[in-house]
Parts: sequence; structure tokens; C-alpha cells
Amino acid sequence: MKAKRLGIFPNLSKEKVQIALPEFVEMCRDWGLEPLQPEDVAGEFGCGCCDK
Repeated sequence: MKAKRLGIFPNLSKEKVQIALPEFVEMCRDWGLEPLQPEDVAGEFGCGCCDK
């Protein structure tokens, strides 16, 4: 079965987003989802990149 992907476009200018995002990414993986983020933030949070 192919993993389902979830695009995450975080507003990193908000402090609470920066705090919660790593935990949310891990929760996605626990649920069998592949979290994807824009290229400029994906590496920072260990995620794949969204296709352009």
C-alpha cells in the first residue's frame, strides 16, 4: 500500500507553530502519513518536499 501524503505549509513566523511542528510531523508518521513541506523548510524538519 502506498503511503498517503500530507502537505504542510507552516507559518513559521508564529512561535507556537515552530514549537508544535516537529511533534505534528512525528504524529503524521505514526499515523502512516508522509509529511511534505515547502523546499525551504522541509530539511529543517526532516520532511520531503512538496512538488512544484
